[in-house]
Amino acid sequence: MANILEMLLSEAGTGMEQLQQQVEVCVAEERFDVLEEISTLASEFQDLQRAADRWRTGEARSSRDPMSMAAMTEEAQEAWLREEDERRQQEEARFREQEEAQQRWLEEQAEAQRQEAARQEEEARQARREQAEREMREAEEQERLAREEADRQMREEEEARIEELEAIRRRVAEEER
Repeated sequence: MANILEMLLSEAGTGMEQLQQQVEVCVAEERFDVLEEISTLASEFQDLQRAADRWRTGEARSSRDPMSMAAMTEEAQEAWLREEDERRQQEEARFREQEEAQQRWLEEQAEAQRQEAARQEEEARQARREQAEREMREAEEQERLAREEADRQMREEEEARIEELEAIRRRVAEEER
């Protein structure tokens, strides 16, 4: 009985290790995908930053704007700079929103993975518990059957000895006559 329990505990530990390894592989794959996405977003952000820097230095601005900064009045320049600053702030806000949304998504994915791993672990634990209970019932049944068989054999042996003693008594009684 103790050997069965030790065997079950050993198998449960092995199954748990395998489940843990599978979860770690899934998490690593998901992290790799997330890192790739973050890298892509960072690259896009750097491209936007470079474009904004070029615009601020006049490289892009002078090529797109028919009126160069030199020809603009001070008021027009200030208005244009305010518009550019507002546009840049909107882009930065949009980028921050995207980053926050991505972070929320990553957190949701991590939580979903944690919950799935916990659910799978609980299912595995329940299956091991049910298997152990089944095996214990089977072992108890086998033990009961073995006891019944031993009791039956002892009764048969006892009856055989009683019959032998009766046979001996009958012979002795016949010999005495």
